[in-house]
Amino acid sequence: MIELLAALGQAWPRLLLYPGGLFALGASWMLCRWLAWVARQRPACAGLMTLAYLPGLLPPMIVLALMPLAPARSFPYGLDLVVALGLLEWPYLRRGVAGLGQVDRALLLRMYGPLLLAGGGMAEANASLGLSNLLTVPEAPVARALLFASTLLWLASLPQILAIPRYVEGTRSAGDGPQDWPLASLAARLRALGLMLIGMLALLGFASTLSEPWLTATQAGWLLPPLVGVATALLLGVQLRMAPWWQRFYVRLLVVLVVVLLMSSSIAWLA
Repeated sequence: MIELLAALGQAWPRLLLYPGGLFALGASWMLCRWLAWVARQRPACAGLMTLAYLPGLLPPMIVLALMPLAPARSFPYGLDLVVALGLLEWPYLRRGVAGLGQVDRALLLRMYGPLLLAGGGMAEANASLGLSNLLTVPEAPVARALLFASTLLWLASLPQILAIPRYVEGTRSAGDGPQDWPLASLAARLRALGLMLIGMLALLGFASTLSEPWLTATQAGWLLPPLVGVATALLLGVQLRMAPWWQRFYVRLLVVLVVVLLMSSSIAWLA
């Protein structure tokens, strides 16, 4: 831990500027405004922050600061998917997921099941849990298809994951006011940005592979992250506009596809 903190101190631009710091604050605010507009909600995307909020802000901010995004300064340590997900969910784990005792297991499985399956599919496709490995597109066709399908499933599960407070309360409608907007707090906005960026990493890897004949590594590092980030946010917006029945069908279709590809990958490995 001491070595990690020392390394973070040497890579202070990551903490203060990009991909954490000012970038994380601005990008999370823009993501909140975009998703609120798409969902036709009255957003509460800004507010006063006190020291009491700091314990809930540090874990997701650390994840964002350690994201393997160019052109940020290189960092000797990386996060794996399990640790990143745990840190991003810390604001809700710390508060008991806003009243976890009121939620049945079927609801939790419906919320987190597709996300965890997608994470397992991405890890299996690259044979690693490291976030930096999501930027590498595997050569095997089955593994490549598994990575792409798992990424789509990860992003498809986010609308329901990000709405946890509203689903837990269950007593207010979406239009009752800003208090119903699930990204009202800064910790929730940083969490949403981190979850989206994890899904974006794999798409960024595919975009980098496709752009190799036309862009140098330096050009791709500057141009592709913002372009793929905007495309990922647009994809989330499209999913929020889907009818509930269509969104459920879309998620279930991706679940079936990922399971089939996981089985195919296992059979190919055994063979």
